[in-house]
Amino acid sequence: MDVLDRASEIEAKQRQMAIARHRKNQVPSSQTSAKTCQECDVAIPVKRQELVPGCQHCARCQSLIEQGAL
Repeated sequence: MDVLDRASEIEAKQRQMAIARHRKNQVPSSQTSAKTCQECDVAIPVKRQELVPGCQHCARCQSLIEQGAL
């Protein structure tokens, strides 16, 4: 096993740990959606609350979070 193989193994383990942390922090879908966004305090449309159970952010803020901008 060379250095690059070892680096790939480490990277894969770190990725798995990051995914596990992300899943642990996810809001269970059985929870009630927030009425207002936790980031910008704008009302979350009822349709979004119905389509995304447990949502805590408006679509704009969620998009920014997923892009790493928030």
